[in-house]
Amino acid sequence: TGMATSPATQPATATRATATPSPTFATHACQPDVQVLDGHFLLGRPIGPEHNQQVDTSYRYGHTLNGARDPHTGVEFLNPGGTPVLAAEAGEVVFAGPDDGGELAPWPFYYGGAVVIAHQLAGIAEPVYTLYAHLSDIHVEAGQRVARGEMIGAVGATGVALGNHLHFEVRVGANAFEATQNPELWLEPLPDPASGEAFGAVAGFVLDAFGTAGEVENLVITRVSDSQ
Repeated sequence: TGMATSPATQPATATRATATPSPTFATHACQPDVQVLDGHFLLGRPIGPEHNQQVDTSYRYGHTLNGARDPHTGVEFLNPGGTPVLAAEAGEVVFAGPDDGGELAPWPFYYGGAVVIAHQLAGIAEPVYTLYAHLSDIHVEAGQRVARGEMIGAVGATGVALGNHLHFEVRVGANAFEATQNPELWLEPLPDPASGEAFGAVAGFVLDAFGTAGEVENLVITRVSDSQ
């Protein structure tokens, strides 16, 4: 990581001002504080392979659109209205219908037509919930058991939505607006079209010299070797 530093400017005198020195840059080696998780991608994609399974990269989990919105609590799958929405894993439907009473968010009808499924995943002690929002159609009801990959509804633009898309959330420990986690760390990776090998995911944050997290533009990650 690099950090720009600028020595303090000397006070000006009555006869001559002291110019501000140019910033100097110091390079610091990043510590190898990396955790590799194997087998944590336990959920299937909520959109089938014949449609767009890619997460919209312009509005990822936690994104604020440069401060214009509250941190995003899920991810988006941009697809035409009517595209089938699939259960990411087997479980029990705990909510199915319009979010008109504010059951799922602090604001009524925030998610529009929505489905929430409760899962008990191997190796995860707490219950995990997946939420599917802005649905135009709902094909399940509360109390129903569903299988992984089963169609539970269709993509729409109900609730607070700009255009047709699926809003997908992962909630851990409780079916609560405040219990979301990054879905990209739970969804099974897509295969590399060139090699057929599964992609992974990299998650982290950047701190300045004072330990404050900040946004960085044009961050480039380069593979050092196959063992790293």
